[in-house]
Amino acid sequence: YVAEGMPKDYFSDLEVVEDGRVVLAKTIEVNDPLHYGGYHFYQSDYDHEGHAYTVLMVASDSGLICVWIGYALLAGGIILHMWLSPLLAARQKRSEAAHGT
Repeated sequence: YVAEGMPKDYFSDLEVVEDGRVVLAKTIEVNDPLHYGGYHFYQSDYDHEGHAYTVLMVASDSGLICVWIGYALLAGGIILHMWLSPLLAARQKRSEAAHGT
């Protein structure tokens, strides 16, 4: 604890149990979550009175591949646009010069 009575850090001991046995144990902090099976367990709050419980936030990045595909398509489109625009402009100029416009 710091001088004002506020906790200096928040720790929680977590265990992942499968089929009656502990497969993973970790002490987590606010910015140091437990990662297991595609899920992320973050400590988001705790019992301010008696320190009897902690509040966890569980997140999954199951849609992350869609985000990466979107970034790749966006980057590809920008590169294609930057490459094709000068080519099409040059082609248009040649066409106009050939037709005398």
